[in-house]
Amino acid sequence: MLAKHFYEAKPFALLSVGIFLITWFPLGSMGQLFSLLLFFCGATIWVMRSEYRRQDSDARGGIWPESVYEFLPFVHVASAAGMVSWHPPLFWLFVAVLLGGRGLYTWLMRIRYRSHRRVFAYGSALGY
Repeated sequence: MLAKHFYEAKPFALLSVGIFLITWFPLGSMGQLFSLLLFFCGATIWVMRSEYRRQDSDARGGIWPESVYEFLPFVHVASAAGMVSWHPPLFWLFVAVLLGGRGLYTWLMRIRYRSHRRVFAYGSALGY
């Protein structure tokens, strides 16, 4: 069994290594395919843990099915990394930055809203 700090860091390590390798390997190579697989393994682990720890009652909105909704930030970030590895003209790099920023923002908001909370006396809740 893994120590808690290794267990909690595993999806973030897989996501980080996957993104680095997506930008490192040339577009369409087997290395980039492996990198995407590594990235989405980390995303799947994070989504499964997030769903298990979720405290709200499935409070999501929009038209997307839940399986698509949960992976949207990861698809945005992986698409942005793929665009950067493609070495496109400046306009597409700008689009990649916007797409990656949107994905990271959505992911960070989900981390913030789905983190563990402690309930103290008198019903006040503080996150840790």
